Amino acid sequence: MKLKIILIIILLIVVLSFPFYLEISTDGYPVVTFENDEINVHEWGTFIWEWEDFANVPVDKGLFRRSDGVIGGYSIGNSVTVRTENPKVRKISYSIIFYIDSLELFYSDKTRRFKHAKDALAFIKKTVGSYLYDFNNEQLRKLEQFYNPLRDEQQVAFKQLLETWVNQHLEDTGIKIIANDFSIS
Repeated sequence: MKLKIILIIILLIVVLSFPFYLEISTDGYPVVTFENDEINVHEWGTFIWEWEDFANVPVDKGLFRRSDGVIGGYSIGNSVTVRTENPKVRKISYSIIFYIDSLELFYSDKTRRFKHAKDALAFIKKTVGSYLYDFNNEQLRKLEQFYNPLRDEQQVAFKQLLETWVNQHLEDTGIKIIANDFSIS
């Protein structure tokens, strides 16, 4: 019994003092490592040095445009109340799907290399959400033209306006959005 305890202690000392470990996310997210600013995605995790730069990104939850072109994504909603000339007050509600379109652009800024996928998601939600509020403010007069969500041409025009404006502002982040239909209440 003493020998068994001694062997376990020795094993623990060896394992805990070893300078590298297996980084694998318990959330099922792949690990991204950076070597000479080259981005490497490890679907099943990887052995890394403890001082190595790495990040976990929630790609399997749809936050990343996969190589087969399928886009999942996270959705957030927003709304804005507009007052028209006649005068009417109308609340326009909408939602978008956001995702990482380019890992290279996203991770080109080293401050976005989050060790935990939930931190990356929180950062992206805050960034995209902030641009949605800016969009509402800066495009308020243009939003007055949308009064009938049952008209396809209005849905197309709304989506084009929203996607163009927000994606231009997100251009250097590697993040993109896709707009869903708007509604009025």
